[in-house]
Amino acid sequence: MGLVSRCDNPVFLNITAPLRRRAFAPKPGLFPVYDISGIISLLESLEDNFSLSISDLTRKLCWLLAITGNKRRRAPYVKSVIIRPHPNASLCPVLTYRAYLSRAASVVSIRSHPYRPQFLVNHVVRDVRSAALSVGGERVSHHVKSLMQYLSINGSPWAEQPLPKARALGPTLAIRNGASTDEAVLQGAWSSRQVLDAFYLLSRRTVTDLTRLTLNNG
Repeated sequence: MGLVSRCDNPVFLNITAPLRRRAFAPKPGLFPVYDISGIISLLESLEDNFSLSISDLTRKLCWLLAITGNKRRRAPYVKSVIIRPHPNASLCPVLTYRAYLSRAASVVSIRSHPYRPQFLVNHVVRDVRSAALSVGGERVSHHVKSLMQYLSINGSPWAEQPLPKARALGPTLAIRNGASTDEAVLQGAWSSRQVLDAFYLLSRRTVTDLTRLTLNNG
């Protein structure tokens, strides 16, 4: 039985629930607040997608796809998700993707999948020096981190705190802003909501005023 299947097994989840609660429960009174306004401001200050350098366009694309699609690296399956456009062109992953394909990935670059070599794939993200060369997951992660350093945590700029993974920050922000856990599970192609909740959500602060709803007598 593999690691993923154990995490999905109801018996395994029930047995390990106390351990997971102790390992992942936040400290009393501490609910980390992740603020991406610094990243948003940076993206809005950049030139349009067709004027950006290929390096900046690549970083922008990687971060937007990671934060809105939040698919895990090395996921051993294929599942389609819909990434919707954003009304602000500076933050739109769809417009950024189209510009990137036109400017940096118009040349086909087919190679074996790094974890399933029997499959050939045309990689989207390319080396900033040559559109004919694709890059691996480590380089994509580096592009994502180059923007994640503008994140603030609990009102303070990122400093010595470990940077959260984009695949964890994406659903955390979406749920905080009103998305359901089930929607986050579908968007990120997570194996189950239990896995997402126990191992990846960065904060469990809710957007609902449960006190008001509980005590509302009208």
